[in-house]
Amino acid sequence: MNQIDNDFFEAYKCLDKLCGEIFGCRNGISEYITQMENLPRGHRLVSNWDSDYKNLKHIRWVRNQIAHESSCCAISNREDIEFTELFYTRIMNK
Repeated sequence: MNQIDNDFFEAYKCLDKLCGEIFGCRNGISEYITQMENLPRGHRLVSNWDSDYKNLKHIRWVRNQIAHESSCCAISNREDIEFTELFYTRIMNK
C-alpha cells in the first residue's frame, strides 16, 4: 500500500469508528449510508446531503478497493482524504 492510500485508510478507520460508536455497530460508514437511504427527504433537511451521500459511498468503495485489491498504483487521492477528515470534523462539531 502506498502512502496516500495508507493515509486515506487511517482517516477512513477513524470516521468508521466514530460512526460505529454513534450507531452502535461495526460498520459505521455503511450504517450511516443506510440511515441516509432510510430518510428519503433528508436532502431537503440537510445541506450537502446529496454530496455527502455520494462521497460516503465513494470513500467506502475506495476503502474496499484498497482492502481487497493488490495494486501498485494509488487508489485514493487527496480529495478522498480531505472529505473523510472534514466529515469526521463536521460530526464532531455537531
